[in-house]
Amino acid sequence: MKKLLLAICIIAIFTLSLNALGTLRVESIKELPATHMNIEKRDADGKWAPVLIVKTELQGLGFQNVSRRTKHAAKYIEGDHHYKFYMNDNQRVVKITHSDYEALEVRLLADFGINVKAQRVYELALTNVPEKVYIPANVTVVPPNAIVKIDDEYFNHNKANKLFIGNHNIQIVLYGYQTVSEEITISEEQTLFSYNLKELENVPIEIDSEPDGASVYIDDVKIGETQLSKYLLQGSYLIRIEKKDYETIFDTIDIQPPKFSQTYNLITNIGSIIVNSEPENGLEIFINGENTLNKTPYNFTRKEPGEYRMSAKSGLFETDEQIIELKKGEQKIVSLIPKPIYATLSINTHKNALIKINDVEQSQLINIHLEPSVYQISASLPKAETLEKTLFLKRNQIETLDLYPQVSTGSIQIAVTPFDAEVELTGDADEHFTSKGMKKFENIPVGEYQISVTHINFMPVQKKVSLMENAIVKEEFKLISYDATMLKKAHQFKKHKWISLGSAGALLTLGLISNFVADGYYSDYESANTTSSAISNRDNYEKWDNYRDYSYYISVGPLAYGLYSWISELHYHHRAKIGK
Repeated sequence: MKKLLLAICIIAIFTLSLNALGTLRVESIKELPATHMNIEKRDADGKWAPVLIVKTELQGLGFQNVSRRTKHAAKYIEGDHHYKFYMNDNQRVVKITHSDYEALEVRLLADFGINVKAQRVYELALTNVPEKVYIPANVTVVPPNAIVKIDDEYFNHNKANKLFIGNHNIQIVLYGYQTVSEEITISEEQTLFSYNLKELENVPIEIDSEPDGASVYIDDVKIGETQLSKYLLQGSYLIRIEKKDYETIFDTIDIQPPKFSQTYNLITNIGSIIVNSEPENGLEIFINGENTLNKTPYNFTRKEPGEYRMSAKSGLFETDEQIIELKKGEQKIVSLIPKPIYATLSINTHKNALIKINDVEQSQLINIHLEPSVYQISASLPKAETLEKTLFLKRNQIETLDLYPQVSTGSIQIAVTPFDAEVELTGDADEHFTSKGMKKFENIPVGEYQISVTHINFMPVQKKVSLMENAIVKEEFKLISYDATMLKKAHQFKKHKWISLGSAGALLTLGLISNFVADGYYSDYESANTTSSAISNRDNYEKWDNYRDYSYYISVGPLAYGLYSWISELHYHHRAKIGK
């Protein structure tokens, strides 16, 4: 008898466990806007009934207004997947029931702060959680050493395990075999699941990148660099492509036979900075306070993203520092504004003096721009002692320096006839003085001088003189005139000479050109492939050969007359000079 009672209790407990009730749960509840108003049905008090819309796909629900019954039953609208339940004004609690779930009392005001009002519409989202029922289940796998997980929990597939009735995710993993990942449904009729794993193939793979030379990682293990060819077991892998100055690529690849190929286009992870300093270029560029040894304008083509302090400087200019933010792939243009820091030096000295600054000869003596520093300045002049001066110039300083080497001087006084004769005085140290008519050249350097006196209608005169310190050299020159008739004839023959010689030169040049063209046609004649071509080239050769001869023959006349005119010019010039 006791055993019978025990068996009945066990059966009852098992039956209750199989019929355990699930749970109903309110996910959200809200009052809809005034545009949703009930004007269809009234409540027990004759007012327009407030409406409760219950959104759920679970059918078979019952609704009850606690404390006061409603006069309308709830209705399920399948197309909209919700119930429509008419409540009473100021309703506080609604009870929701289902045969497979524990009853749920929704305390509208107490739990959700909903003060139900006539005619208004309220929306409630309802979820249902069935009670889990566990039964024995088993999984068999070939090969048997595979790892089995059900719902991400390790599963001992060598013995029976208890799992709840319903859907489960199963995963079976064994290196060298294809992974099984699927959903299974456990029921009283289906408790045994058998799997025969499929062995994986070694698949040839080719991984490339643009540009190449990138490191390739498979499941965080470096297997080489692009271009890469290897064999891997078929399956899904995490791949990582890395290369300096480029963004790292993360990807998932599915390697399947017969072959896997993939090319990745790398995106640059660097930027470029173009630095200029117009209008004054050639300044040294400093980045973060360090001299890059590059000068403006310059393009830094491979700079990592980040913050940089940019400035530029030369001996004559400098800029304020600019802070920039460089992003990957960005080309940043930095325009630095140069500010002068140079000193300005002007030097007054003799016209022919040689000025050197730090042993460098200077051609410009006014507004010389120099970087702040110490300078050795010298002024030298032939026949004078060199002057030297040390000068310290500061930023933006303006300085004027007088350097006049002391030279021993004298004077040369020249009188000429005719009065408008040209006078030229050339010294042994390249001194040069001129005048038209008589002149006294005062305070000129001592030394040897050559005096030249010329006039278009008179014979020129030259003379050398020596000038001593503080001396005055006096010279008088009277030029001898040409015979007017002889000079006129001489000038006439001079004109004829150049015209004739020019004509002869032109004819000779034409002859040379004709000879060159004739030679070309003769070469074409010798290499001709057809009779007509040969005849044409031969005719052209003879024509241009005649042109050459005519040019040479005709040039003899102008050439002869040009020589005659030249001799006549010299003859009449000579007669003019001797006055006969």
